[in-house]
Amino acid sequence: MQLHNGRSKNGINWEIDNQRISFICDDPEIGNFIYGYDPRVCWIEDRYYVTWCNCYHGPTIGVGYTYDFKEFYQLENAFLPFNRNGVLFPRKIKGKYAILSRPSDNRHTPFGDIFYSESSDICHWGKHRHVMSPRGRWQSTKIGAGPIPIETIEGWLLIYHGVLTSCNGFVYSMGAALLDIDEPWKVLYRTEPYLLSPQELYECVGDTPNVVFPCAALCDAPTGRIAIYYGGADTVTCLAFTQVDEIVIVKEYYYERRASWVKSFAIAASVVVVVAIGSVFGVRYLKQYYPAGDIAMVAEEKAVAEEATREEVLMEEEALPTEESAEEPALAMEVDEEAISEGAIHESVYPLEEGTTVREHIEDIIFSYKG
Repeated sequence: MQLHNGRSKNGINWEIDNQRISFICDDPEIGNFIYGYDPRVCWIEDRYYVTWCNCYHGPTIGVGYTYDFKEFYQLENAFLPFNRNGVLFPRKIKGKYAILSRPSDNRHTPFGDIFYSESSDICHWGKHRHVMSPRGRWQSTKIGAGPIPIETIEGWLLIYHGVLTSCNGFVYSMGAALLDIDEPWKVLYRTEPYLLSPQELYECVGDTPNVVFPCAALCDAPTGRIAIYYGGADTVTCLAFTQVDEIVIVKEYYYERRASWVKSFAIAASVVVVVAIGSVFGVRYLKQYYPAGDIAMVAEEKAVAEEATREEVLMEEEALPTEESAEEPALAMEVDEEAISEGAIHESVYPLEEGTTVREHIEDIIFSYKG
């Protein structure tokens, strides 16, 4: 597995270079790595930084940069082995570069928490802080950061993967968390259910079965639409759409966890998924999720809420027409089939705040390609 350069005018149809990226590196011992995969690309100040899972006596986090996607320069590895899922923040925080990572081992890690580190020169990293741990059900075994965090007025929106150990092996799903804007190691809110889990054939069958692995996200500031690129079964690249507000605004549904300042939130949004398998595209919906908390922690509060909900439902049913032909409310958002068929998507820009200029091209985004 190596890193190859890819270009696209619409974010869906890609041209991948046959030749792997050749990094310019002062130290050949660092530059001659055996494999590279799971890359992330992050624009900071005046250049594009690239992080990936690099092989240096075991998996670690490689770091490089480019100005034009023609010449690439490799820096020192960010950490000692073993570490993965290196994700940079799109701007300095309190004057320092910031990165998320997941310390691991040399195999299919059966554990893993997300950590935060900072650096003044993007080579020497320190002030390591714990961000969050696995937390039951779909994310009970390990977790890892996904795309570059998206800056919002509510905090840093982090899309991440969580892993469940089943009788059939690991199952990778997608979730989200909201981190404090000034101290990103502090988690403000976190999804209780998953956003997306492997259900379709292309997510369940492949080189690594049962995998939904988010690695890149493009967000349009004016509309708030997010395009999330994720790996399906480590075999195909898939694309899902959602809205920033549909994820962030549901913080009102959180339940407080006892003996902890960490809050969790549930998702009440429909996500449209466009799947790329060669030149064939399929569209499906992610079912809606409703407020749900940690049963062990909030059983009493949940019972009260459910009783109130039942009373509201009864009142609504009494007001509804009695005809059997009454239509049920739709659970999924309408899809602009024409826009999807034309491959129309919005591009990315950080931060998401008023007055931000939208970058008008996404021609050069790096993808991991099995050469």
